[in-house]
Amino acid sequence: MRMRRLLNGLTQKELAAMIGTSFQQLQKYEKGVSRIGPARLQLVAQALDVPISFFFEGSDDATPSVVGETPAAAFVHKMVAMSDGQQLARAFISITDSKVRRQITDLVESMAQLHRAAHAGDASAP
Repeated sequence: MRMRRLLNGLTQKELAAMIGTSFQQLQKYEKGVSRIGPARLQLVAQALDVPISFFFEGSDDATPSVVGETPAAAFVHKMVAMSDGQQLARAFISITDSKVRRQITDLVESMAQLHRAAHAGDASAP
């Protein structure tokens, strides 16, 4: 939820107003402290312009929990928590040509591989 909210450029206060709750309650939803009921989840999905299934993608559980986070979701969450990650995600999403997106992905993967190789012995490198 947080990832999609950030990608949409919404603050917690704005999204909370859209779904009829306080921003403190929205914080609890995003942190997984409070479960989100089906009716509220439907409002969130509408406000964020995603199908409700968006919140369950990658879930192997027969009774998905919005609170639970898949490894892929945790990775994306970490990326959009960084301002440059948000900027990169917004720019990438705006590219409609799949070949250009593939070239960008290849470039970033190549750069990351070079970075890892250059810092292989450096424990402080990400």
